[in-house]
Amino acid sequence: LEDYLKNDKMYNGLVWDQLFNMLAISILATAVDEFEQIAYSGTYVGTNSTIAGLVSDGKIDASEYDKIYTALLKEYGGNTTMADDLYYYWRLAGVGSAGYYISYAMSQLPSLQLFVKGVKDFESAKQSYFKLFTFTDNEAFAEVDEFGDVVVTAGYAETLEYAGLYSPFQEELYIELKSYFDSL
Repeated sequence: LEDYLKNDKMYNGLVWDQLFNMLAISILATAVDEFEQIAYSGTYVGTNSTIAGLVSDGKIDASEYDKIYTALLKEYGGNTTMADDLYYYWRLAGVGSAGYYISYAMSQLPSLQLFVKGVKDFESAKQSYFKLFTFTDNEAFAEVDEFGDVVVTAGYAETLEYAGLYSPFQEELYIELKSYFDSL
């Protein structure tokens, strides 16, 4: 069955569609996160001249949020149509679920690395995958409380490291992903 699926056009189409969606969601989630940081702090430290021009004395007028969001999407590779379609998205995400959407990028990016690892060395990727779900077997990452419940003591970065994956806060992750996608 595995050999059959590898050569199936529909299967390959689904794989590429999933990869595209994972990358698109990671980019959008990162843009929303940057927008939230600007909107909630009222400051901008980046180099986008459009956004910098909308910040006066460290303050941003709320009437400029649409322009800031559009400039961010363009900077991340979106286009004007995408920005127009997503005005309500930033309002929903940035106000109704602040900080929520960045979690998509935090999980998608290591998942993309797991995919790349699987293309190169399936057995190694399989071991990484299983370590993500069995890390509580490692005594350094969990303890049993007085009620007999397993309490996880490892953090996000520690768990990824244990599984042989990079965190989205490590440059190596982006170098590995770029190298893979550039090679296609």
